[in-house]
Parts: sequence; structure tokens; C-alpha cells
Amino acid sequence: MKNTAPRKVVLIFLALTIVISVLSSCSPERKKAEVPDKVQVKDAYRQAMEAYGWFDMTTMPVDYSVSKEYNGTKYYRVEHNDIETYADLKLHLQELFSDDIVLELLGQAKEFQRYTDIDGVLYAVQADRGADITKGEETHQIIYEANDRIIYRVEVEIIDFETMEVVDRETYDFTYENLNGKWVFSNFCMVR
Repeated sequence: MKNTAPRKVVLIFLALTIVISVLSSCSPERKKAEVPDKVQVKDAYRQAMEAYGWFDMTTMPVDYSVSKEYNGTKYYRVEHNDIETYADLKLHLQELFSDDIVLELLGQAKEFQRYTDIDGVLYAVQADRGADITKGEETHQIIYEANDRIIYRVEVEIIDFETMEVVDRETYDFTYENLNGKWVFSNFCMVR
């Protein structure tokens, strides 16, 4: 009788190798993204300020000649080169911010949605507040803490409204980090 034990061991070894190979290709790995240089970080901050401002300070550019009423509110068609739908807006925000910030921005309206698709096109409700006039000059600093974490520090002068003199300064630290293979801000707010 022929001994088949070595052949079975080889077959089992090959089967295990294939299973391990398939499983390892399916397992989530932390994606690596190149560490951005200072120019890229400044550009990301500028884009994040603009996008966050669409919810906290102003509204995306709109065409006032094209309006529609939706749920009792007047909406205007958004005019943006790259953002034509609500899905485009969400995707743009996801390229700049962590998921919790995106959810906060898109879900902040209780009575109505600030942005919505009407007939497959993005529309917006005008809701501008303007900038805080008691905020003066800003200084910016980029601090590389680790290969996957950068602090974007903004220091803003506080101006006395009556005297128009600088009376204090506020410092904001925004964390820009590699989350799931892309660089996003994981905390953010308007500085004005």
C-alpha cells in the first residue's frame, strides 16, 4: 500500500496558502497617503474654509434668476463648476473633512435642508451671516506632528469694536490627518 500522507500534507499546505492569500487580500489595510507639503496643506485649509463657510457664513454661489419652491421654501440653483448635485456636494465635503464633520454640516438643518436636489440639480437656500467684524489679522502656522497628523494653527486678532485696537488673540488648532488613506480635517470651525 502506497503512503499518501506526504501528498495530503502538501495539498493541505497549498489549500491553506490559497485561503490565507485570499483572506489577506480582503482584509482592510490602513492606506498610506503621501504626507502633503506646506503648499498642499495651505490649499486644503483654503478649500475647507470655503466649503465650511457655505454652511456657517454664506451660501454657495447661486443663480438668482433660477428659483424653485420646495417644501414652502424658495431655493436658487447653485452655480459651481464641479458641484452640480447634492451627491457632488457630499463627495466634495468628504474630500476635505472627516465623516462626522460632513454629517454635521449636511444634517444641521432641522426645519429645512439648506441644499437639496430639485429635478436632479443642486439648489440652495440663501442664508448669509457675514464675517465677525471684531476679528482682525490672521497668522497661520503648519506643525507636522507625525507622518499622519498635521496641526494647522490659526491665530486671529480680537479687535475692540469701539477703539478698533487689538485687545486679544484667539488660537485655533485644526487637525489635518490621514484617515483611511486620505488627508482630511478632523476638527474644524470658522475663525471669523
